[in-house]
Amino acid sequence: MSSSSFWTGRKCPDRLFASAVDGGLTLTSGTIHASGPLQQQDEDRMMTGLAIQTAGAYVGELPDMPIEPSWIIEGAPTARGTVLVQSADKLLSSGLWSCTAGRFRWEFSWDEFVHVLEGEATITEEGGESYTLRAGDTAHFPLGLSTQWHVPEYVRKAFTLRTPEPFEL
Repeated sequence: MSSSSFWTGRKCPDRLFASAVDGGLTLTSGTIHASGPLQQQDEDRMMTGLAIQTAGAYVGELPDMPIEPSWIIEGAPTARGTVLVQSADKLLSSGLWSCTAGRFRWEFSWDEFVHVLEGEATITEEGGESYTLRAGDTAHFPLGLSTQWHVPEYVRKAFTLRTPEPFEL
């Protein structure tokens, strides 16, 4: 068992393999996959009901979501992202994020689940192991984790955040 602080899952044709952390993650069989081609977000398709929120898919260039400049180690990574749906109390948010080539630190001030849609990134825990996430991979990053990201060319991910305070862009 690894001493890793986060877990990753790799998409396989018939099952999902995962490396568990700190004893306790159990996965049932299944496959995680991204849906088909994304289309521009359609405000008319967004719906908020008592139990379900939906949003049209989103393609093209996302709005700027810059990386803290003091966190950039190498290159000039350009990060973009948007929140697509959010709980009423803004403690749970889901959206899209992308980044161009570069190396930077990232401090997780929330719990985050990600699913990589395009490209790849190698994430190294502070003083720990490195993991390369590619299209189809899923990972969880816990609140308080310090990491270093290396994006060789480009990465685009879907994310779900659980924050201790309301998340505002």
